[in-house]
Amino acid sequence: MGVSPALLALHVMLVLLTGTATSDHKQANGRRPQHARQSLTPTPESEGCHNSEQRTWQVLTGERESHEEPPVSCGDGFCRCDGRHADCSRNFGKLAYIPVLPTDIEFLNFSFNRLESIGNRDFFLNASNVSGIDLSANALSQVHMDAFQFLWNLTTLFLRCNPELNYANLVPLFSVITLQPLHHSDFISRKFLMPGLTALDLSQNRIRAFDVSMFAPLGKLRQLGVRGDVSASVRVHIEELYLDVNSVSVFPETCENRESLFPWLSHLSLPSNLIRFLPRRVCLPSLEVLDLSMNKIQVFRSNRFRVQLFPSLKTLLADRMRVRLVQIERHAFRHPAVSVISLEYNGINFSSETVDADAFSGCLGLKSLRLSGNDFSGINESKFRKLFSHMPSLRELALRGNSLTISILDSFDGFQNLERLDVSDNRLTAIGDGALDSLRHLNLSNNKLTDIAYGVFDNLPHLDNLDLSFNQIQRVSESTFDPGTRQRLQSLDISGNPLQSSPRLSWFCHWLKDDPDLFNISRSSYRCANKPNANVTSVGSGGPVSALFVHVLCGVSINMVASAGVLVILHELLFVVSFSVG
Repeated sequence: MGVSPALLALHVMLVLLTGTATSDHKQANGRRPQHARQSLTPTPESEGCHNSEQRTWQVLTGERESHEEPPVSCGDGFCRCDGRHADCSRNFGKLAYIPVLPTDIEFLNFSFNRLESIGNRDFFLNASNVSGIDLSANALSQVHMDAFQFLWNLTTLFLRCNPELNYANLVPLFSVITLQPLHHSDFISRKFLMPGLTALDLSQNRIRAFDVSMFAPLGKLRQLGVRGDVSASVRVHIEELYLDVNSVSVFPETCENRESLFPWLSHLSLPSNLIRFLPRRVCLPSLEVLDLSMNKIQVFRSNRFRVQLFPSLKTLLADRMRVRLVQIERHAFRHPAVSVISLEYNGINFSSETVDADAFSGCLGLKSLRLSGNDFSGINESKFRKLFSHMPSLRELALRGNSLTISILDSFDGFQNLERLDVSDNRLTAIGDGALDSLRHLNLSNNKLTDIAYGVFDNLPHLDNLDLSFNQIQRVSESTFDPGTRQRLQSLDISGNPLQSSPRLSWFCHWLKDDPDLFNISRSSYRCANKPNANVTSVGSGGPVSALFVHVLCGVSINMVASAGVLVILHELLFVVSFSVG
């Protein structure tokens, strides 16, 4: 998910805390907090928010300033203060009020305190200067009508994991008795108490339906995360809308009288919902990022993403649908300006007649196409070529785990701008010899390659990162890697292959000796298939190839020094290195 840095959509389990208690602690002004009820019994579910707390806090506060001194105790001993940050979280029932804090505190973390209600208008009086508050994971169900009136500088508020929140509970946020559509006069006449709010996260709660028009008076609000179906009755100035992990079954209505209800919306996030179809009519003139992942879409119809509907669209994400994606019609993704399309792990059978070879026709600006985790097992070369023939700007293509069997480089011959190609975890038996002038990264790992043809990489003049690991390669010919290719490569992995030991590989051994850093990224051990009694491994996981491996592989001894300058294995010391004898 393209996740907003201001909201950070963290998908966590709902929290339902039970039991009540009254704190024995007093506020700094000497009064006991009124109606401040707290949960007695923690539940395992509450820890669902635990992993999200640190990331949420970073979003709320930004990068913390660097301090030589550690955080100091503050706030009656319940908090830790560090520069402009006060962390009063995780008191678990021991803190039911906001203690007196240093006047320069701008960010307050009050999460995980089992606070069920905020019962008086002075609750935040000791934190009136803060611009960000995190009230997540408190089981809040009641908030005083005027609780936020003293928060003059508040711009960011987190209310995650408070599942008892509903429309009535949100009254204090908007200073209204009930949240009605904005065209009702008694709603318009109300004065909002937080006109400077720019980001509001109400996700992971029990709010079932939202008319986002109720946020219109928040003139500076740009980022909104909610749980529930969304509608609008007037135009709103929201730029980012996050509806992740809901039960939304219908794509939000975006038009009224042929005008957009969300004219400034640039990011719409809808993962993990129940949407089955895309509407014929969409009014989102500014939308750049659309995330439809993990819905129930089975068919992509022709021209549903055309430029007339999405004139500004740049990124389309539709990964891991909850049902099999069975049909993609002609021109389904046609758009001249879309630069990223991701359809990963949908089980799409691209050899089927229900997937049109012109599905991506018209994607003239497409730079990144991600199709990993689908099925290309029965596709013929003609359809394969046509499927990718409409992308002159393509720079990145991911086809991992697609049961591919065709010669991959031949099929992409002529892709002048392609820089990264991932065809790992397939069934390739041959690479081909196509010319890809711009290709720099090629991942061929976990295939069925047994041999590498002479000069196969000569037509890849910019290739500098090559992964051939976990194939069935037994021999590496000197003509496979000409001097220019050897000089150009910055990373090469051939680990996990059943290499055959032979003195004729002395050229390769000298390459290992002269450029050990080239092989440092190796993901597994190096072994010699015709030396069954020797299990020869690299030095450490992902470390440089050992001198022992060179000795066994080539039948010669070559002094090698590890790239870190620490480990030196000399020919005279080889006898101390152990073998595992089968």
